Amino acid sequence: MLQHVQTYFQSENDAESAVVKLKKIPISDARVDPIPDGDLNLLVVPALSFSGNTTPTAGVVTNADLTQSQSSSGDFTHVLEFYVAPENIPETMKVLGEVNAHLDKELAEQLKS
Repeated sequence: MLQHVQTYFQSENDAESAVVKLKKIPISDARVDPIPDGDLNLLVVPALSFSGNTTPTAGVVTNADLTQSQSSSGDFTHVLEFYVAPENIPETMKVLGEVNAHLDKELAEQLKS
């Protein structure tokens, strides 16, 4: 079963660039949409790069990161949604970490496990 992934970006260009890089994995049903003003009321965290064994290889999410992400959530202007096969999640997370994507904290924890 495909995994639904929703990521947040600070510009439409950043989101579209991510789509181009993610197409190599492959992903399906990619869609970039603007976030209506004031509509992002969830805690988002930076996507981390993962190796094949799903251990973080770059960056650690700290309480400071969570606080900063929560307070800067208004800076995100676009959302990218797509589906990916479970076996491609580690590579997907690596790409998302490279393109400065942010994920809902719950989804990030789910994808990490």
